[in-house]
Amino acid sequence: MKIGAFQFAGSGDMEYNFAKISEGIRQAAEAEVRFLAFHECALTGYPPLEVSIENIDFDAVEKYCAQVQTLAVKYCMYIALGCAVRRGERIFNSVRVFSPAGGELPAYDKRALWGWESARGMCKE
Repeated sequence: MKIGAFQFAGSGDMEYNFAKISEGIRQAAEAEVRFLAFHECALTGYPPLEVSIENIDFDAVEKYCAQVQTLAVKYCMYIALGCAVRRGERIFNSVRVFSPAGGELPAYDKRALWGWESARGMCKE
């Protein structure tokens, strides 16, 4: 299995981040990568450096994640994508994994929170 990583200068602009993510997925597909990993909070931007938790549009997170899932199927690739995720009233610093079979695999939620993550509402499970 060919494994790849794609890192870019993230921002608080999810549209910009998603364009970079899409570009990385296409480049990986051309290189016949089967599992592609992105950095922590690649989609949403990394709070508080690139975005404020209060400004994250969690509906947009789900919209973009659905598009990543579509790309995983299109390019027959597993994709690990870092983003902030809201589940109920809780927010998690998470890595979501999308399958080429068309389903999302269980997410990994960061467990060793420190500083702003625990103080600003990011949760650990």
